[in-house]
Amino acid sequence: MKKHILAFTTAALLASAPSLAKINVGPESDFDYSSITLGIGQYEVEGYDFANSISISASQAVSEHFYIKGSYESIQPDYTWIDSDSNYSILGGYKHNFDDTNFSLYTSVGLGFGSYTIDDDLVFLSDIGFKYAITYDLMVGSSMNFILSEESHEYIFDVSADYFFTNSFSLGLEYKMSDEISSSEDIAIFSSSYLGLNAKIKF
Repeated sequence: MKKHILAFTTAALLASAPSLAKINVGPESDFDYSSITLGIGQYEVEGYDFANSISISASQAVSEHFYIKGSYESIQPDYTWIDSDSNYSILGGYKHNFDDTNFSLYTSVGLGFGSYTIDDDLVFLSDIGFKYAITYDLMVGSSMNFILSEESHEYIFDVSADYFFTNSFSLGLEYKMSDEISSSEDIAIFSSSYLGLNAKIKF
């Protein structure tokens, strides 16, 4: 599936290449944090197990510096020893946009429910990251994400790149690496990685 995601992204960019040079959209419009994002991707667990993912998230700025965000993710493992599962989350965040630099910092905290834990318990979620507009149509970002529960804590490193076709629409790639640590024994439970394609619609 990773090959299909990369092939689809490359084909989309090449197909639109003649018009890209004429677009001067300024991805700093993404700094208002009001958007809907659709994602497809694949998890690789311990280097040999795979799971397909479909997700949707929505973020809404409620003031100059604060926003709320909710998300849903459906996970379909390729392996049979784990059933399909879902994750839900809701977070509140703070953002700061640096004038004349095309740079934005953000952090958020919230709660999650679903396959974050074996027993579908509530978990505490938090993140800190940045967005940076390299050019008028390309934005990159990175974040550290934390998932805390009674049974474990997970660290997720995320990098992304989004290409803006208009002020209201972008396509992007996202890559994540994660490690989950047992809370009781302080040993690694498993590691995983994720590669996905996102489509973002601004509103």
